[in-house]
Amino acid sequence: LGGAGGGRGAELQEQYDALFEEASYLKRRCAQLERENARLEHGRRHTSKDKRQLLEKVAELEAALVAERRKRADMEEALATAYNATLRELVEAGAGRPNGAGASRAAAAKPTRPLKGTQRLRALASSPPP
Repeated sequence: LGGAGGGRGAELQEQYDALFEEASYLKRRCAQLERENARLEHGRRHTSKDKRQLLEKVAELEAALVAERRKRADMEEALATAYNATLRELVEAGAGRPNGAGASRAAAAKPTRPLKGTQRLRALASSPPP
């Protein structure tokens, strides 16, 4: 009887030690998870501020991009207008010449891109007067 009671006591002691070890592990794990949770919460609060700043910056850059595109479209329109005016002047200058000699020269010297201000003046100055 005494041996059976002693065996049962040793078995209970082993279960107690195992449960005590498991409880100690779970307490350490719980403390580790609490620290990790606090770190993540801290990071989330700072990330929210950064995210708001990033969203504001994105909105600002999108507005700047729209303004640049609008400015580019206006510049292209002005350039096309100047190009058309230069072509019209060349055609009109060629139409006033005898036998239409200037018109064929203007057609042969048809530029592939618009002339800039000084190039346009040189082209007009180099053509003979009507």
